[in-house]
Amino acid sequence: MVWHARLGRRRTPGYDGLRARSLMASCNGNRTRRSRIVTSPKKMTAPPTPYRQKLVRDVMDYFEKHAAVKFERIPNHTNFMTNADFSKEEIRQQVDLRIAFGVPTAAGCWGWTGKPGPMIRTAVFENQDPTLPGPRYTTVYLGGLPSDAEWEKKMPKKDLETAMRTIYHELGHVCGLQHEHQSPQSPTVDAKDKSFPRVVATLFDEKSIMLYAGRPYKADPKRLTERTLFPSLTDECLLSIMYPFNADENRTFSVAIQHMNFSDKARKLMLDVLEKAFAQFPTIDHPTILKLRAAIAKEINLRPRLARLEKPDPDPRLNINFES
Repeated sequence: MVWHARLGRRRTPGYDGLRARSLMASCNGNRTRRSRIVTSPKKMTAPPTPYRQKLVRDVMDYFEKHAAVKFERIPNHTNFMTNADFSKEEIRQQVDLRIAFGVPTAAGCWGWTGKPGPMIRTAVFENQDPTLPGPRYTTVYLGGLPSDAEWEKKMPKKDLETAMRTIYHELGHVCGLQHEHQSPQSPTVDAKDKSFPRVVATLFDEKSIMLYAGRPYKADPKRLTERTLFPSLTDECLLSIMYPFNADENRTFSVAIQHMNFSDKARKLMLDVLEKAFAQFPTIDHPTILKLRAAIAKEINLRPRLARLEKPDPDPRLNINFES
């Protein structure tokens, strides 16, 4: 699994097809920010029916369970979405995610996301690729979702699975996850150079929701990557680590650290640091969380591993001076 972070202070723009708001911990870690997911029905290639919205909402609930992110729906009672002019940057800055619905393109594109992680909120989509489906200022496009239950019953099983995995995949991008086949650890022909900046790269995860199917392996081009339908254990753990809830030993951060094969000593150190960061909650010490995140990223990049359910080995260590 590959997680991408972008440093720096930026305001968070957004856009969507569901007029919604999202409160999520910032990927760049400066502070928790309000983001909004909004939808402009007049510009949709397919209507944001309640059924489609629920399919997306269910996947958002899944991400909220594993990471300290919150997607909040914004009712359209003020007609903000109906009248919003997203050609204006100040309007785009009020909305993080602008989700459009439609059909898969002839090229087999079931969905796309403009930028990963925080960049989806800082980018201004003035020059959106005209070949991409969706309205001009779309940041997330989801194709092939059924408009209602009857449509879903008539869909071929593979098409429905592909449409649903696309939601997980694209929202993974929203949270900063990158394509697994492009990881520096990838054995496929798509692997990126190890110098790719600001990346946390685990060992290659063939079960990751961020992996494309049908990508050739370098050592055996006839062997292709297989299709995945849901996030893997490593996907979940990386999200829980990078978006910690709190220092409770029974919450997702602590459990994820165990699954990611950190030693008990390292886990205790990280929980102590996290406890200090949340000591004055709801005020959060974001610089401390940034240091913790950087330390974890460094350790995983030095000694790549996948999440596993077995008891961790005692070797991996966390090397950082949190006082510096």
